[in-house]
Amino acid sequence: IYIDMDMIYDSISGKNNRYSLYNKILRKKINLNIPSNTKYIITLNDSGSKKLAKLILSEFKKTHKEPPKIVEQNEISKKLENVEGSVVIACSSVVNGGNLLYISKALRAFDELSIVYLIGLVRTKDEKYHDFLVSNLSQGSTLGNSNSPFVPIERLHFPEKYTNTVWLNERVFLDKL
Repeated sequence: IYIDMDMIYDSISGKNNRYSLYNKILRKKINLNIPSNTKYIITLNDSGSKKLAKLILSEFKKTHKEPPKIVEQNEISKKLENVEGSVVIACSSVVNGGNLLYISKALRAFDELSIVYLIGLVRTKDEKYHDFLVSNLSQGSTLGNSNSPFVPIERLHFPEKYTNTVWLNERVFLDKL
């Protein structure tokens, strides 16, 4: 199942009411979970994550004078400073969390920064894997397993079994032809 997060963020940015409920939840979670001392917003290398970062930044600018800097994940070591404050990881969607684990590892060198993960859509295979991912990303030396908040805007679980899908049914049909 493919969910076009780019299109959703474009619609929200364009003041389209089609995703008004998602937009309302997104803005509430931004206002509730993004610390006022945020120094950086790190984006993954996909356009959806970059659009989410811009939405976070626009919401942040409404109430703060000094906005955080947006940094792409491959520029962490070049552009971040180990200063007291927070860093927000803007991720449009998560399936297995590999990129988030990579970023988490890269941020170990910046122990003064507190990490917040803001995820547009978590679509792991099940609740158990979701909990495993969150526990790995939330670990830290200071506060144990509640060190880094993991904030999903929306969560869906899709099992890895690919039986009796419309695509497989179509393939069987075409094979018979």
